[in-house]
Amino acid sequence: MIEKKIYFKYIDVLRTILCIAVLFYHLGILPGGYLAVCSFFSLSGYLSCKSLMNNKKSLKDYYLSRLRKVYLPLVVVVLSTVGILSLIPGIIWVSLKPETTSVLLGYNNFWQISANMDYFARHTSSPFMHLWYIAILMQFELIFPIAFKLTNKFNNRKKSLIYGLLTVLCIFIFIFFNKFGSIMNVYYNTFSRVFSLLMGVSFACLHDIFKKKLIKNDNLYKGITYGLLIILVLFFIFVESGSSFFMLAMILTTLFTCIMIECAVNIQNNRTSNIFRYIKSISSSSYEIYLVQYPVLYLYQCIFGTDYLLLQVLLVSIVTLWISFPLHYALTNFKKLDSKKMLILIVCAAFSGLGCFKYIVARDNSEELKQLQEELTASSEKMAKQKEEYAKKQKEQEDAWAKLLAMEEPTMDEIKAKVRELPFVFVGDSVMLGAYSTLQANFPNAYIDAEVSRSGWKMAGILEGIDIKGPCVVHAGTNGGVSKEIFDGIMAATKGQDTYFLTVTNDMDMHVNTTIRAYCEMTDHAYLIDWEQLSAGQSEWFYADAIHLPPIGAQAYADIIFDAICQNEIAKFNKTKEEGIRAHEEATLKATTFYGDDLLIGMYDQLEANYSNANFISNNNLSYEDIRDSITLSIEEGTLTNRIVIVCRNLSDKQYQKLITLCKGHEVYIVSIKETKVENATWIDFYSEIKKNKDYISKDKVHLTDKGKEALSKKIIETIQ
Repeated sequence: MIEKKIYFKYIDVLRTILCIAVLFYHLGILPGGYLAVCSFFSLSGYLSCKSLMNNKKSLKDYYLSRLRKVYLPLVVVVLSTVGILSLIPGIIWVSLKPETTSVLLGYNNFWQISANMDYFARHTSSPFMHLWYIAILMQFELIFPIAFKLTNKFNNRKKSLIYGLLTVLCIFIFIFFNKFGSIMNVYYNTFSRVFSLLMGVSFACLHDIFKKKLIKNDNLYKGITYGLLIILVLFFIFVESGSSFFMLAMILTTLFTCIMIECAVNIQNNRTSNIFRYIKSISSSSYEIYLVQYPVLYLYQCIFGTDYLLLQVLLVSIVTLWISFPLHYALTNFKKLDSKKMLILIVCAAFSGLGCFKYIVARDNSEELKQLQEELTASSEKMAKQKEEYAKKQKEQEDAWAKLLAMEEPTMDEIKAKVRELPFVFVGDSVMLGAYSTLQANFPNAYIDAEVSRSGWKMAGILEGIDIKGPCVVHAGTNGGVSKEIFDGIMAATKGQDTYFLTVTNDMDMHVNTTIRAYCEMTDHAYLIDWEQLSAGQSEWFYADAIHLPPIGAQAYADIIFDAICQNEIAKFNKTKEEGIRAHEEATLKATTFYGDDLLIGMYDQLEANYSNANFISNNNLSYEDIRDSITLSIEEGTLTNRIVIVCRNLSDKQYQKLITLCKGHEVYIVSIKETKVENATWIDFYSEIKKNKDYISKDKVHLTDKGKEALSKKIIETIQ
């Protein structure tokens, strides 16, 4: 009589829920769905150990069984994915060769650590990001059977103790990696994840020691199973990868899964309802579902993008199941080959054969990408430093602007008090000499040097011999003309100090005043005090020669000079403030922020040389959400620059339009190396340039060559300016 095989339906329930959790994690629905992988590991460890215990076959037979059940579906899915993607135009997979090699040879987890791909960010840069799990499983299946055979000489209690101690040790290794390593190392590294597999092995050994049920009541086993399942589902819903409970949740998920497995194998019930038949179908195909789901998601997002989550969930879930069930059917039990199975195998062979060819002829871009990564890292470091400098400059500009706005025009009394305190230098002829006393009264800190019959030729030499620390007043021209040479000599002698030139009266023959006016208008720090115009009609201010001054005229002379200087100080203040406001407005109009991915980082040196005061916000994989959130924050803080330049290769037209709308009222420039159409923004089209100049794009069809970077940065600069 043939013994009827026992069906553990609650193992299928567990496997189905775990399968759905992982799929929904990849679809962005369950933030903690990644924890289900711990459960799959512990389940694999348990079942592998039980298989070795119950199987009297050789290691060769065991490995052949693993090759058929684990490796064959992997090879079919991987090569078929490569083949199918090669038929779709526009999909660029830079790391096809090295990544596919790492998957087929079982070291993809370490390759991903080296490539620094972030699983938790759920990128779609590769269809094989999830296969790190299979790599660890393959490594375990390669080593564990040998280790198990070596420990087979021990009795079950000693084996349980050995595997139990190894499990505890590996938990401490996991905790160490979590405390002192990167999240990539924690999640991908075989040595940090093997504790889940070993805990499954330990429970399998314990089960073999206690062959009889510890509890006779199946309902209690069911209660424990469902209770722990509810806890796991709560973990899947609430424990995100960045949670402070990440480490504890990983360990507890593994432990709870092992307990559920132990409970499930003690509930021996072959009776199944219709719902359990569906669960069994999903459970039996769970491996194929895991293999297929990410390639399907990758393909969907390459074609449709990521805008419609509900459509993505429905389509990816349906297509994944639609592929997985026939694949499992075709690759199971080759002894029974019907026409349906043969057709599926032929299709798989066709796509796998195409994929194998594409894989063999694919170019390995590893060295080129390594060099590119080094260049991007160097540029990123420069950008980080520039970002600090930009923030510092922004603070200085904000402080200067606040100070400028706070400036109030000084009162006349304040101006007069300031002028009285300044260390003026007066140099002149007999007219200034006649007003010496009144000038000294109005300018108590002044140095006055005046002499009868002094011409302008002597005044530069006199000024050069004085330690000038303040403004100068020069009265030249009464005793001869003031040539350009004389004027320039005086200005050079005053060493950049404000210098006031007085016109002369009774200037009918020499026309000195005409030249002085002209020279003051064209020279910085040279100001005119029009003594001729201001004294016109005031005959009582002059002696009969209409040049020299009696006491009343001397007083008027000193007062006019004093008032003119005060008015000029007010004018200078207003001019300074106006120029500051105008400069701020011009700087605001020219203020530029660059948002971009590695395309921008690659051009940083060229752009920074022309936009040293610009703000550069970038990382290798800057997304639409990153740009949107940064712009939104800048709007809220009132720091959004007038010019926005977006340099990204992977944004859709719809995402561009959303960003343009968000930046309404600002100048927006869209830099694109693919065919793009946008409205209400300046489109810097480099796609057509690449089509005309093949040497602008590298062999990976993604990154620009040095020549391409130079051409694009030049086009950006010319367009913006």
